[in-house]
Amino acid sequence: MKLALCALALALSSGLSLPAAAAPPAAPRQDDGTTREQAALSEEQALLVRKLNRLTTSMTSLAERFETEGRAHAAQLLRGALDHLAARRAEGGHTLEELMASARAELEGGREVQAIREQESVIAELERLLAILMDRADVEQLDRQLEDLRDLKRQLSHLADAEAALQERTEALRRDSSNAAQRELEAGIAAAVAAQRELLARNEDEARRSGAMQLEALQAALEELIGDQETDLAVLETWDPGLAPRLEELGLPLEGARREEERAARLSAAAERLGAAAETARAAAGDAQGEEGGKLERLAQELEQAAEQQALEARASGDESAARAAEALRAAGQALRAAREARRAGGDGAAPARTAGQLQDAAEALEGRAAGHRARAAQERERARAGLAGIQGEAREPLPAGSLFDAALRELGRAASGQRGREATEGALRELRRALDQEAFLGQALSASQRANAGRAGEIGAGIERLAQGAAPAGGEAREALEQAAAAMGAAAEDAAEGNQGRAAAAAGQARDALQVAREALERAGGGGAAGRAVGELARSQPELGAKVEQLRQQAGVGSLDAQGEDAVESALERAQGAMRAAAGELERGRSGSAARSQREAIEALREAAREARDGVTPQEQAERERARELAGQQEEIEKLLYEFMQRYQEREDAPPLPSLERAGASAGQARDSLSRGDLGAAQEQEEDTERGVREAIDALEKEQDRYEALRDEELLFRIAEEVAAMAETQGRLSAQTLEVDQERADGEGATRAQKLRLRRIARDELALAGRAGEVQAAIAQEGSLVFAELVTRVRDDLERVARDMGEVGEYQSGERVQALQADVLRNLGWLAEALEQEKDRRAQEQRQQQQQNQGQNRLVPDVAELKLLRRLESEVLEDLDELLELFPELSAAEAEVDALDPLLLEDILRLAHRHERTSDLFEEFRRRLGLPDPGSSADTASGPDGGAGGGSSEEGEERDLGGGGD
Repeated sequence: MKLALCALALALSSGLSLPAAAAPPAAPRQDDGTTREQAALSEEQALLVRKLNRLTTSMTSLAERFETEGRAHAAQLLRGALDHLAARRAEGGHTLEELMASARAELEGGREVQAIREQESVIAELERLLAILMDRADVEQLDRQLEDLRDLKRQLSHLADAEAALQERTEALRRDSSNAAQRELEAGIAAAVAAQRELLARNEDEARRSGAMQLEALQAALEELIGDQETDLAVLETWDPGLAPRLEELGLPLEGARREEERAARLSAAAERLGAAAETARAAAGDAQGEEGGKLERLAQELEQAAEQQALEARASGDESAARAAEALRAAGQALRAAREARRAGGDGAAPARTAGQLQDAAEALEGRAAGHRARAAQERERARAGLAGIQGEAREPLPAGSLFDAALRELGRAASGQRGREATEGALRELRRALDQEAFLGQALSASQRANAGRAGEIGAGIERLAQGAAPAGGEAREALEQAAAAMGAAAEDAAEGNQGRAAAAAGQARDALQVAREALERAGGGGAAGRAVGELARSQPELGAKVEQLRQQAGVGSLDAQGEDAVESALERAQGAMRAAAGELERGRSGSAARSQREAIEALREAAREARDGVTPQEQAERERARELAGQQEEIEKLLYEFMQRYQEREDAPPLPSLERAGASAGQARDSLSRGDLGAAQEQEEDTERGVREAIDALEKEQDRYEALRDEELLFRIAEEVAAMAETQGRLSAQTLEVDQERADGEGATRAQKLRLRRIARDELALAGRAGEVQAAIAQEGSLVFAELVTRVRDDLERVARDMGEVGEYQSGERVQALQADVLRNLGWLAEALEQEKDRRAQEQRQQQQQNQGQNRLVPDVAELKLLRRLESEVLEDLDELLELFPELSAAEAEVDALDPLLLEDILRLAHRHERTSDLFEEFRRRLGLPDPGSSADTASGPDGGAGGGSSEEGEERDLGGGGD
């Protein structure tokens, strides 16, 4: 239905375009002063007004129907279209219907130019109406939004530049506010950072050369392996594979206890319901007014619903207690309802009291049965307790806290003693199942862990062997100990897999002892020799640097820092000193790797001291404080402009949020306060945050602009394709009319008067079509699509020639030459429509794949599509030249003279020459745009078959072919 409405609106638009052609020759006038053609156009205009009224009525009823059916989007489109029809174009302007009526009045008054202007406005409004119905964006609206976005970006760019300039002025003030002592402090900290870096580099270089760093890495890996081995050993020592079957037997009485407790709980719940129902029945018995009757009915319904639930559980589980509870609840509900009816029917006031007694008896009976189930649950728990006592008495040693079954045993003890009843029983079962699940895989897990540990021990031994220290006696002792540890771990893995806990634990303990021996040997292997002397030199240099840092810490109090900055600098320098002392101690012990970590910590602390020293500078003189206040005023102005910008931005319809700009406004306010306090360091950071936030907002606006430009290009493509299709349809009709007139003409004779009139009318329509082609050409050229624009230019020129030749100036031609030009027009329009359709499909595919590609200068169509069409245009020129040479062989003769040629033939040759020249010019423009070398240049010549640049893509080959045809 929506498509039908769109087609109707498009038909209105097409119909109004007819009188927009050039004014026809004077025609006979009627009695009222208007010509017959003007009267016919006036009637057509009135018919369009009636169609518009019918369209409005149809859209109104459709909108109401769609709203009823819940088709909100379609209804919204129709409501928007109706609003567009009813809207006045400006204050005191006209609605669409009034514009049509005005056009009709102008036609009836013989004012054709004014009528055409009114009809052009109507066509534009109908196109907007069609866009609304088809849910398409409006190009004019998109242009306004794009211009608004560009204006917003310009404002933000000015604000970002102003914030950057403010940062420079703040930095200048910070430099001017630093006294000599402050500059000396900052230079000293920078020198300390450089010196510490140099010591770190020497340490790392020496450690790599001597192998000390690799040795420390192996020592760290060995420490980690010892920790893991001790964990496995602890688990093996508490593991008792024979305990699992005994514990699994305890699950049977516990399961029985849990079932009995569930039955007891179910019966107790039903008894409680019956007791409450008995109380309600007693209250009804004492109610003289009978107001409790409604409560009895509601209670009966509740009891019957509970009975149904219990019945479902009984059918699902086969539990007798559930069936018994269901039976009792159902009987209670029926008894309550019977007591209520007896009282209402016969006035038996004692019926509720008798029922209350029956309900109480039933509740007590259920509770008695529940007590029996609890007693049986206690017996089952006692069985579990006895089994637990036997397991604990038979255990080799008490199970330590945290062992695999520790939690399960504790819960079993609480359940067996009757503590917490059902809750303890369920907890014991849960922990027991968890422990049994873990125990089932514990042997395999321990076996895999010991095998992995054995592999790690082998890797550490191989690493020691590759080092120079591995050749020393201590290194050999470490490797031997690691081999023994790996062998013991392998034995522990096999025993654990077979469930032999004692042998597995013993082997794991031997492995742990061997690893500890290897650790001691590695510690003896480190240090000594030339490497030890080099590390000793570093150990002496490190404290010297620490002493210099201490002097810097004492200088912090005489710089240009405020109290907070002074404390921060001193604290950072103190941390640097501590790290340096640690590095010196580690170097003395020969631990280069640990020393390197401490040296890095010292560098980071020194960097922090440098930042604090820089940021802690405050204005000292009155003039400097005054400058800071001036900068605060400038920051406040930027903050105000940011706020005003946000207010304007948020007024935009569907404006996406700009959180970065909100953060920028907040940081601008903080920078203003910091400048007012003279806190230049904090102000600079906040100014950077402000500028960063503004720049991020600019990026967000650019993305939104790209989105709107893509929408605009898509809509423009749609409109141009629509117009090209309409032009092709019109040209097809005019070509058919031309052929019909030409077939009616006798060979060699001039056109009759009637044929001249028809040819003049066709020529007028061709001229109008040329005007439409000119508008399309201007729109395409404005978007930078030069080849597409050139193709439409050729269409326009051919149409103007056809109009000229078919008119009086061309002596009313209608033969093959005119028809060939018309065929060229249709062919070129077909090419253009095909290229536009391909570009629309490409964009649609990109949208489906959610891939956004940058098209350089945001042209309507990409360069590839333009180049393909450019090649087709040049091919067309070459084909036309071949056809001319075939039709006129005398053109190829060397003695052919231009003056002897037929003027019409010469005009065709000049037409082709002009088109070839335009094709060459367009390719030159593409070469400059794409940065391609000129044909025959050194860059092009050098890239022959053997050159790297000679093998471009097929498209580049096409471009070179086009360029070669420029001469």
